[in-house]
Amino acid sequence: MIGEMVALSLTQVSEIVKILGLVSGGLWAAWTFQKLQKVRDADSKVKRELIDQQEIRARLLRQQPQLAIKLNVSEETSPTEAYKSLLCVTATLKNEGEQNLKVIFDQSALTIARLACDEDGTRNIESVSVRSIVFLR
Repeated sequence: MIGEMVALSLTQVSEIVKILGLVSGGLWAAWTFQKLQKVRDADSKVKRELIDQQEIRARLLRQQPQLAIKLNVSEETSPTEAYKSLLCVTATLKNEGEQNLKVIFDQSALTIARLACDEDGTRNIESVSVRSIVFLR
């Protein structure tokens, strides 16, 4: 009787080995997936923290005063006979930050000069003129 219960055919042993292989493969796949998921979660957490830090930096930069300067330069005909033309310089200042910005214009707010080259190639400044005409809007 014991001999009859223990006696398994070769195909039955083969089927048992296949089932054990499938079960162990499934357990290994589940374990590997769980480990990879932990690594992926940690990686996404680090990326989220980096994005949060970049947003905080950007928010802090916006809160500071940020001066943007736009220059428009054009040549206009002179209303007097003393000069052929005038150089009109328009400087537009804009605070792109959220904190107030104080801008002070002194007597040398705009300096205009002519650059002249000597025979040896050195540059000299001639006819220096200082104007501080400022229109604020």
